[in-house]
This record gives sequence, structure tokens and C-alpha cells, in this order.
Amino acid sequence: MTIRHAVPGDARGIAEAHVSSWRTSYRGIVPEARLEALDAESRVPFWEAHLETCFVSVDGDGVITGFASAGPAQSDELGTDGEIHAIYLVEAAKKQGIGRRLMYEAVSCLREAGCRSVCLWLLKENPARGFYERFGGRIVGEKPYVTGGFTLVAIGCKWDDIDTLLESLAG
Repeated sequence: MTIRHAVPGDARGIAEAHVSSWRTSYRGIVPEARLEALDAESRVPFWEAHLETCFVSVDGDGVITGFASAGPAQSDELGTDGEIHAIYLVEAAKKQGIGRRLMYEAVSCLREAGCRSVCLWLLKENPARGFYERFGGRIVGEKPYVTGGFTLVAIGCKWDDIDTLLESLAG
């Protein structure tokens, strides 16, 4: 499995991995109607515009199996200057250390940009919650997350020291 910075031709593969991950990871959490309404094609333009700080995992056949996107914090709610905006893996890529490697690259990019602290938002019932907590993330906030006419609960996870997070991810 190769981890690399996303390139313009990756937008479709990222969109497909995004939809695939939502459909498997959030089954039983997100209403089925919302999962079935997801459409990779409609997500391609978004990802074409957001590749600058996006990293992908690519299997031996060149298929994108996961991605992580990061940048400045989108709000000051959690008091950080950097944020992991998205990190998703297709089912077959889970539990292989790929998520850790993707997160390391995204956080390293934030560090190089001068960020000193990091946050991310995830669904409260997200089965990957333990992954973030294992690397020192603290749950420090909660807010409604509206998607496709449904309201779910999102929780904010925070790391006060980006260097400590990078050490933990590198371990």
C-alpha cells in the first residue's frame, strides 16, 4: 500500500472511497435512505477543489483505498489552529495501519504549515472513535450534524500539542 499526496486525477477515486466508507462504516448509524442516496459522481467536483492538503492510500492495482484531508480549523469551537477535515478508508483497507499512516501525513502537513494543535469532528457513534482516542485525542465538544435532512450528533476530538500527536502516530 502506497501513501502519497493526492493529484488531480485522484478526485474520482477519493469520491468513490468516500461513498464506500460511509456505506460500510455508518450502516446502522446514518439512516439507510441517506446512505443509499450518496453518489460518488456528485462528490468529484468537491474533491477536485480540495486536493491541496489531501493524502491517499493506493493499492497495488492503483485503486484509492483511503484518504485524509487537513487544513486550518474551520471554526474556533475547539480552540485549535489545525483540523483533520476527513479521513476515510474502504472496508478492505481497515486494521492494517493505513489510517494511522494517512493521519500522520495529514498532521505532518499541518505541522509544516505552522499549526500547533489539531482537532477533528466525528459522528458520536463512529466505530473509529477508539482509533482517535488511542492516539491521545480527547473528546471536548458536541454539536448537531445535519446531513440529507437527518440530524446526528458530532463530537469534537482535540490534540493540544501537534508534536505529541505526531510522535504517537509515528510510534
